[in-house]
Parts: sequence; structure tokens; C-alpha cells
Amino acid sequence: MANQPELKLQQQCYQYFHNTYPNRRLTLWRVENERKRSRYQQSIAKSTGLTSGVADLHLLNDSMYHAIELKASTGKLRASQKQWRNAIQKQGAQYHIIRSLDEFKSLIQWILKS
Repeated sequence: MANQPELKLQQQCYQYFHNTYPNRRLTLWRVENERKRSRYQQSIAKSTGLTSGVADLHLLNDSMYHAIELKASTGKLRASQKQWRNAIQKQGAQYHIIRSLDEFKSLIQWILKS
């Protein structure tokens, strides 16, 4: 199950984006990657593309892909998250670690002005 501070941050960030940028809805999304699954469900999920380490939020802006990982103030990337980050950065994607709603707001403003 998701860490509660990170879950709250994810809710705040998504709601901020959704309400502040209604014309950009559907360009920010999340991947259902954290929930508990039975062994059978997990095998189905993996066989259809579930990947460990995927970022919490994903944003597409002007053909640039931004992966946004949300962490509590002391949270650290797991090995699978580092591996996923490295793989997408090699493809030219941007990877961001965000620890507060204010950081998220600043990041979004920077991305949308780029």
C-alpha cells in the first residue's frame, strides 16, 4: 500500500493540476502500480506490462515526457525506481523528484513555460 504522506501529496498534486489547468486534463496521469494483487493477478499484470519502479505521475507536454516521482521529505528511491529512471532518461525523458505541493507547482509552471 502507498505511503500515506506520499498518497496525500499525490492527491494534492493531481487535484491542483486538474483544477488549475483544465485545458491540459488527460496529459497528466498515474499508473496503477502499487496495489496488492494475488499471485495470479501479479503474473497477469507483469505479463501485460506492469513494470517495477515506474514513477507516480506522468506528464506529456510539447512532445516531452516528464516522469514525476513523489516522495515524503525523507523518502529515497528504491533500486527499481533508479533503474526505471535511468532507462527513461536514456530515451530523452525528464525525471523529477517532488517532495511538496509547492515543488510540484513550481515544476509544472517551469514545464509549461518550456
